[in-house]
Amino acid sequence: MDVRKRASRRTVVPAPRRRRTESRPDRLRELNDSLEQRVAKRTALLSLLQDVTAAANRAETVSQALRYAVKRVCESGGWCVGHAYTIAPGRTHECVPTDIWYIRPGVEIEDVDAIKAPAFYRRGEGLIGRVAQSGKPEWIDDIRGNPAFLRQAIGEQGLCSAVAVPVMIGREVVSVLEFFSRRLLSRDPETLKTLQEVGTQFGRVVERRRLQEKLVDAVWTQQRSFGQELHDSIGQQMTGIGMTLESLRKKLASDFGSKRRLVEELSEAVQHVKREISRLSRRLCPVDIDAQGLRSSLEELAATTQRSSGVECEFRCDEPAPIEDNNTATHLFRIAQEATNNAVKHAGAQRITIELEAERNAIRLSVLDDGSGIPEDTGPGIGLQTMRYRAGVIGGAFVIARGPRGGTAVTCTINRGGDGGH
Repeated sequence: MDVRKRASRRTVVPAPRRRRTESRPDRLRELNDSLEQRVAKRTALLSLLQDVTAAANRAETVSQALRYAVKRVCESGGWCVGHAYTIAPGRTHECVPTDIWYIRPGVEIEDVDAIKAPAFYRRGEGLIGRVAQSGKPEWIDDIRGNPAFLRQAIGEQGLCSAVAVPVMIGREVVSVLEFFSRRLLSRDPETLKTLQEVGTQFGRVVERRRLQEKLVDAVWTQQRSFGQELHDSIGQQMTGIGMTLESLRKKLASDFGSKRRLVEELSEAVQHVKREISRLSRRLCPVDIDAQGLRSSLEELAATTQRSSGVECEFRCDEPAPIEDNNTATHLFRIAQEATNNAVKHAGAQRITIELEAERNAIRLSVLDDGSGIPEDTGPGIGLQTMRYRAGVIGGAFVIARGPRGGTAVTCTINRGGDGGH
């Protein structure tokens, strides 16, 4: 009887304990893999946020900032298509599509035009309109056949999940970014929170742009007011003095003595002061509001530069390049003026060419010189910073580089028919 009991004790092993022992390594492996995935995901989101913050600080235009945001978000996660909308208060459809698209390389889409087909929304309408109204990001796990998503043509191109993120200034939505994935992605609060912070960072770019516009508008208004006052007040007074002197000169026509010579000298001095007043007035308020104002002002800039400096200065404009917005035209003129002054005073140029070119979708201003070029060991001066600033205010792409035949080439390109920065 004792033998049987001992045998029974030797053979009976608790089955549950064995199963727990055998599964423990697999369970630890699963936990470790899950932890690594979570760390990798958080690291990727943190890297995304750091990159967009740095880009927002560097961006010179709103368009440049949004292009980077759309591309970087697509590169950072499972999103393969990105697009930006702007919000235009007061329009019938306030949510307006832009040309800012990004399709990740390697993603095959049968009909890209179907995806990029323009779609306009009112606030509260569709995914974009709802985000524009609420100011909160929205995630749709599957857009295919979902009535909450209105552009079913996108779902027909193999895209499944969608997320829309507001770009905000305070409580105001100024843009909406949308992203699409080929895979079904379930709503992820951590990713949504990061994307919302991305929108906040790029909202600061828009806010900075608005503050720049207000500052420039204030300076421009003050300059214009001063120029107009200089022309209307002092200029008119000098005209009256000139007329009085001319009348006096005629009365002394028979006197060949010192009185007549004195009057003639005074008359010449008055005419010189009038010309200087006119020149200063034009410098303060150089561009007329009409579409041809920029062209005529650049022609005069070239002629004045050649007369005052002796440097050969030519203006070229083969086709009409109208700028309807006086503010944009003024900034382009100031860029040309600064670049021309730099070429004369600092680069020792002997020849300067100012060009205004009209392309299909853009207008380009160029100032080319044959001077000494840009010293590599010289940091950005006030003039260069001012030109970059002016280009940024009007949404222009500003480039300063070595010219095709040496010297320096300064170019500023803006979208035709409006400010490319919005």
